[in-house]
Amino acid sequence: MPYGFHCNAFGEWMAFNREYLPIGCYDFSLKESILKNKTAYQKLKVHNKYPVFDESTILMLAGSEDSVRRDEKGIIYIFWLYNDGSNPTNIKDKKRIKTTSDNYFLKLTILSSIVHLGDISEPKLTQIP
Repeated sequence: MPYGFHCNAFGEWMAFNREYLPIGCYDFSLKESILKNKTAYQKLKVHNKYPVFDESTILMLAGSEDSVRRDEKGIIYIFWLYNDGSNPTNIKDKKRIKTTSDNYFLKLTILSSIVHLGDISEPKLTQIP
C-alpha cells in the first residue's frame, strides 16, 4: 500500500512504501533518500506523469499542510497519505480505526481514478530486481 508520493526533477511521481522504497521494492540495498533528493530512484524508472496531481489534489490526499514537503520554490515534491496518528494499525479505538481505514481507502479510490485519467500510455515502470 502506498505511504506517499515523491516527485522527481522532471515532474514525475513515484509511490513509496513505509520504508521509503518504491512500491513493490523491498531491496534495502537500493534505498535512497527521497526527503531531500529529487533524483532518487531515477535509475529504476519508477516515476510516472500524473497531470491531475495539482496542489489542490495533493493537499486533499495528504489531508494537511503537515503531510507535504515543499522545495525552495514552494512546490510540493513529497506527500504522505497518512502518518503515525492516522495509521489504522496504530489506533486502539475501534470507531477511530474504522474512520481512519475508510479515509485511507477513500484516498486509494481517488488515486485509482487519477491513475486511470493520467497519461500512462507509455508507462516507465520496470520490473524491480
